Amino acid sequence: MLLYALALAPSIILLIWLLRIKRYSPYPKGIVAGMFAGGAACAVLVGIIFWAIDYFPVMRTVGSERFFELFLSEDPTELESLQNELSPFGGYMTLPSILWENFISTAAAEEIAKYLVAVFFIKRIDAKYTVFDAVVCSSITAVGFQLIEDLMYLDGTLVTAVVRGITPFHFTYGAIMGFFIGRAIATGNKQYRLKALLIPILIHGIYDFSIYLVDADDWFLLLFFVIYGLLAALTIYIITRIHRMGRRCS
Repeated sequence: MLLYALALAPSIILLIWLLRIKRYSPYPKGIVAGMFAGGAACAVLVGIIFWAIDYFPVMRTVGSERFFELFLSEDPTELESLQNELSPFGGYMTLPSILWENFISTAAAEEIAKYLVAVFFIKRIDAKYTVFDAVVCSSITAVGFQLIEDLMYLDGTLVTAVVRGITPFHFTYGAIMGFFIGRAIATGNKQYRLKALLIPILIHGIYDFSIYLVDADDWFLLLFFVIYGLLAALTIYIITRIHRMGRRCS
């Protein structure tokens, strides 16, 4: 229970905080539930799709029965070997496979899914629209995604729970996305829509890429801490900016 609390507390705290910011002009409960549930559903859907993409070549080669034997085995060596052998990128540690894993099947897929949900609900806000509304709505969607992803990655260890707890970066990507969505709707400039996707994808991909490099070689640990520090500082800055925007709009 403690592990779940450590991993999920930041997402729950962020959600409560975002709703309190809007307490003087709250969104309809159905809109809030839809944004949060939509983000959560995206996490599940994206996970299923890219799980299937990753493992389908192995399943097709060895058959479904043998595949699930390997998948449920305590020793993942044979399954990983087959994945590596059947990879369309010539192995899972080649540059194309690393770029695919971090920038396409993770960052791009997740941010596009969150973008679609956020835009859908932002356009259904009945109250007078502001860029601030877009930031809050997109952030709520991202927090829903983040909470489910934290649950999916939780493996029963204290380290994982703490790491998931101190990396609420989906919120960060969502807030950035919401700002540019808001600017796009407010100004009619389509370039902001492109930025709403590309900037979160780029930041997300760079962060995931830094983790991948550490897994490959400990020499990249310093680079990871630099990127993590910059993202943490950006997250704190965004929280303070949302707080100030909320005070002006209340």
